[in-house]
Formats: sequence, C-alpha cells, structure tokens
Amino acid sequence: MCVEPFSLVKDIPINELGERLKLNGIGCYSNKAKAIHDVTNSDFDLKSCTASDLTSIWGIGPKTARCFILHSRKDAECAGLDVHILAFLNDLGYDKIPKSTPGSEKRYNEIERIFLDIVKSKNRTCAELDLLIWRVYSQHPNHKKILLKCFERK
Repeated sequence: MCVEPFSLVKDIPINELGERLKLNGIGCYSNKAKAIHDVTNSDFDLKSCTASDLTSIWGIGPKTARCFILHSRKDAECAGLDVHILAFLNDLGYDKIPKSTPGSEKRYNEIERIFLDIVKSKNRTCAELDLLIWRVYSQHPNHKKILLKCFERK
C-alpha cells in the first residue's frame, strides 16, 4: 500500500508537528509546522499546483515553492535561487546578482530566466544543474573552476 507523505502529517496538530521538526534538527520549526499544516490542509494538488499557489501559503516564498516543484516533478522548469545558484551566476559574470534570494518577484523572475537560459543552452534539466551547482559549491569548492569553464559565457 502506497501512502502519500502529506496524508501522514495532515491530521497532526501544528504544535506536535513543530516538536517533531525540532527533534529532527529543523530550524524555525514553528513557522515550518504552520506552513506544512496549511499546505496539507489546502485544496492544492501538490503534483500540479503552481509556484504562485504555493506562495499563497503563509511562510512559503518563491524559493521554497520552486524548490518543492523542482525536486518533486520530473523536468520541472524553475529555479530555487539559493546562495549557491546566485554565487554561480555571479561567478559566470552576470551583473547585479544579489548574494541572497531576491525579495522582489520581478527580480526573482529576471534571475530565474538567466538560470533557465543556461539550462537550455546545455541541454540539462533544471534539477540536474541545481544539484550539480549545490554539490560543487557546498561540498567541492575546489571544483568551481572546472564547473565554470563548462558554463562560461561566450
């Protein structure tokens, strides 16, 4: 029998969910418990809802919404603009890329478009490039030059 993960947490009270998150080392556990509770009790189909749908939930911003979509759907075309992706774009020489996730939806979309264009130019999926960048920038920073050479701007 296959159980949907969110059905397991749907009926857990927020305070108990928060305690479980805390026990597992999750920071900001009260806020995350509220967001998880609200998502699981929404009418969204989590296999097809949009980033905009997800950001309508308190506590879910554009990066979180896109990361959920990116890593839960095959061939999703979006970018979770975390510090690693932003540093990668900066290292490639793109102008005015912030060091942290942009708060403006307009700016987020502009930077996301740059990332999506890179993905298409290299015939990869967004999730593949996201994971590659995360691995290099967080675990193997000595490999940055090799990665950047593969993606250098012409």
